[in-house]
Amino acid sequence: MRCQSASNVQSSGFPPGLTVREMATLWQGTLSRPRPVDETIEAVDLAARADVETAKLSGGERRRLDIALAIMGNPDVLMLDEPTTGLDPESRRMIWGLIQG
Repeated sequence: MRCQSASNVQSSGFPPGLTVREMATLWQGTLSRPRPVDETIEAVDLAARADVETAKLSGGERRRLDIALAIMGNPDVLMLDEPTTGLDPESRRMIWGLIQG
């Protein structure tokens, strides 16, 4: 039996060759009433990293991309499990404000 490290347990399953914008565009195509890609990326403060491959994102940036994809579909109800784990204090405040809004 192979043991996973804690960092693998919390990691996102983003395809490593896609950029942030490409990942968001791919996800947007699965949704019935999505928010615009650039608006969603901006909402989680990833606009400056939109052309960076997901494999090159920091752990906090990956968490913010997770949140972006979660809110992209304009859900009426959003279930999140520890959405700010691994984020710095400023990013935590920003994400909680985004979720509350």
